[in-house]
Amino acid sequence: MFQKRLKIARKNKKYTQEELADLVKTTKATISNYENGYSTPSIDMLLLLSSKLDVSVDFLLGNDDIDFSDIELFSKEELVLIKNNLTENKIKLESIILKIEKLLK
Repeated sequence: MFQKRLKIARKNKKYTQEELADLVKTTKATISNYENGYSTPSIDMLLLLSSKLDVSVDFLLGNDDIDFSDIELFSKEELVLIKNNLTENKIKLESIILKIEKLLK
């Protein structure tokens, strides 16, 4: 979840990986590794990314909903990521609902 949200937030600010790396005093490779899920940031880096991207840590970690009021600002790639994420969550929720319904019988 983090890697998807980081990429969405970065692209929403129209930063390249290199520009974001410069803002948070790291390398483009590090940002790429975060976005591809090869590594995760420290708490300090997570806070810095959150600050520079103007999003909450909860958003980056997937604990907050995406603000869809400006959905037209998202690129096609971002919209595909969001759609896939929502689809995954829908499937998980449907599974949980089925389990709850069985337990309530």
